[in-house]
Amino acid sequence: MISVEAISMIALYAAIGGQYLVLFKIYQGMNDLKIELATCPYHRTGRRPPGVMTDE
Repeated sequence: MISVEAISMIALYAAIGGQYLVLFKIYQGMNDLKIELATCPYHRTGRRPPGVMTDE
């Protein structure tokens, strides 16, 4: 049978791996947003797309 120490080490590695997975997903989303902001002409110039009304 697997010892308690081995099970706890496996659980620890699984938890750390899950945290890294979440961290890299957030990082990937941030990079996607940076690319969108850098390539979209409306984000670069501050103009609004046609048909978008102001909040004022």
